Parts: sequence; C-alpha cells; structure tokens
Amino acid sequence: MYKDLQLAIFDMDGILVSSEHVYANGWQHALKMLNLENIVPKENLFYMRGASSASNMETIDRYVKDWSITQQVKKARDQFFIDELNAGHVPLLPYAIELLTYLQNKADVQLVLASNTPTSRGQLILDRYDLAKYFDHIIMGDHVKNLKPAPDIYLKALELAQVSADKAVIFEDSLAGATAGLLAAVDILLIPEEPLPDEAIAKNDKIIAVLNSLADALPYFE
Repeated sequence: MYKDLQLAIFDMDGILVSSEHVYANGWQHALKMLNLENIVPKENLFYMRGASSASNMETIDRYVKDWSITQQVKKARDQFFIDELNAGHVPLLPYAIELLTYLQNKADVQLVLASNTPTSRGQLILDRYDLAKYFDHIIMGDHVKNLKPAPDIYLKALELAQVSADKAVIFEDSLAGATAGLLAAVDILLIPEEPLPDEAIAKNDKIIAVLNSLADALPYFE
C-alpha cells in the first residue's frame, strides 16, 4: 500500500514500549498514596492516555483543586514510572525492533520518533532499549509548543524530514495521537494497547486501519 513511502513516524509509549498501563497505574498509585484515589473518576484516567502531562495535571487539578497537591501527584507518578522501568516492567512491544529494522533498511524511508514524553523520561526509555539508532530525527514533548492532540509534533516531523504529508504514515496507539495525525493530514495506522471507542475511530478519516500489533503493519510496506 505504501510503495512511495518516504517517512515513517512512530509514537513511543504504547507503540514501541508497553508503557501506557504503567502511566495509568502510576496516576492511580500516586492518587492512592496521597489518599486521593476516590477523587478522580476512573473514566477520566482512561482518557488521559496519550495526552500530555500538562493536560493530565489540569484534569487531576479539576478534582483536587489544589495545584501544589496536583504537583505532588505528578512527582509520585513520575517516580513510579522510573521504578517500573528499572524493574523491567516497561517492555518493548512485540515486533517493534523487527519493524524498525525493516523500515530502516528501505533506502528512501526516513524514521522519526515523535512522542509527547519529555526528554528527561523519554531518554531513559531510548537508552534502556538502544532505540535512538533507528531514527533520523527524535522529537520529544519539550521540543514543540503544543502537544498531541495538537498537530505540532507531526508537523515538525514532516518539516525535519522535508517530506509532504501524503508520503508519510504515523504509528499511533491513542486517540490524542490519532487526532494529531488527522490535523497534520497524515495517514495513521492505529495500534491501541486497549480497545478504543468505535465512534471516535469512525470520526477520523486518516485512520487507515486499526491493527492488533506491529506485526500486522508489515504487509502495508511490502
């Protein structure tokens, strides 16, 4: 399908590493640690997946109503993630390396990592799995003004690679990321770690397919 592909853009969390559940558990852990577990509705925690830390902190603060406590929640959640990463609980997803290697070996295809994750945390993941070597460009959340679901990070990927949107494809797992792809006018292969609402997927006409794993993406590039 993508015979003329020039750019493959990868999200990181939930696409290359199985981390979204750790982030979600991290918020729950932090809220419980501060005796706030019944303050934020669980459905709100679900929709925080793939959104920026700033956006998620705003969501939590709507219920906590004390910014200093919200900052404590964020700090506890960040430490939870580091502990889980160091304990080996943030594994690479199946076929991540195989797909990266396959696309890297295509002479005319550039690879860009585009993640809402800030550099301070993202670099820990990149270093743990030696992922940086696969990418021509790496864009983290602190490299753009507006994070997903805004299109900035994907527009920057197109700019750095000097490739038009119709020659690119995005690998995403979240609704926030898919919305960013739609606004950037780039095709999306959606590979959610957990089921997403059908109505939300149906509204996004840049989602080419919803796949079960990265292995299912390979036929699109053969």
